[in-house]
Amino acid sequence: MNDIDGFAVRHTPVRNPKYAAIAGDLVTGLDFSNPGDQDPEYLARRRQIAEVTLSYAESHPVPIVDYSDVENRVWSIVYDQIGPYHERIACQAYRDGLASLAFDRRKIPQLAEMNQKLAETTGFQMIPVLGFVNPRTFMSTLGRGTFLSTQYVRHHSIPEFTPEPDVIHELLGHGPALSNPVIANLNRCFGRATEQASEAGLTRISRVYWFTLEAGLVREQGTVKVLGQALLSSFKELEQIEKGITLLPFDLETMAQTDAAPTKLQDRLFVAPSFEHMVREASAWLDAQ
Repeated sequence: MNDIDGFAVRHTPVRNPKYAAIAGDLVTGLDFSNPGDQDPEYLARRRQIAEVTLSYAESHPVPIVDYSDVENRVWSIVYDQIGPYHERIACQAYRDGLASLAFDRRKIPQLAEMNQKLAETTGFQMIPVLGFVNPRTFMSTLGRGTFLSTQYVRHHSIPEFTPEPDVIHELLGHGPALSNPVIANLNRCFGRATEQASEAGLTRISRVYWFTLEAGLVREQGTVKVLGQALLSSFKELEQIEKGITLLPFDLETMAQTDAAPTKLQDRLFVAPSFEHMVREASAWLDAQ
């Protein structure tokens, strides 16, 4: 990990200490490399965006990031490249949500704009954080209808895949899904199950979250479709799925015992018999935790 997040927490004044604790409650020790780590200009830009993120005040609109031409270009590349994959292999619930949002293909939407749209559909809100947030913090906020979202943009050299969640992943992956009432409610179920979970229970729940809502597949009319939002925001992931990867039968207990790899391209994924089956079984499993 680079020093962006620590720098921002140490040197940026914040109006809400409670929020700062959430924004700065970051995972450490993740094993991944980002080409931006060797780019001083990119690192400086990440610090600027971190300062914007930490200026957020609870119950206020998410502060605006004035995205650069380079950052908007990365958004455009991803949007244009990923569109055909969405048409072919994205699940219907996601495609309906994406169509309803009517994103600008040439300009990165603001989280504040996204929240206005979500307020009209599911009531979920996206608030900014600095990066990978610890699982308990991330998961527990879902139960309150809050999704913790980054605001920075992946490095321009890797539009096809980012090892850490960026704003393109948040908007293009989670935004359409959170606009769907069924998926939004399942997110809340994950959050509520986390509230009383032990550390071992949290690990199990987080793994199931990953293999369903972040990297899950479902069948629609016998065809494998993509539900997972980490996959739907990466055209490299979708390319791999079309080329063929290991597909595993839907089994929540197996998921709960399988380590997730959020910083790497996936090489094995679980496939639910249907979207409805995934929601029904995951909800019942969470109720039993």
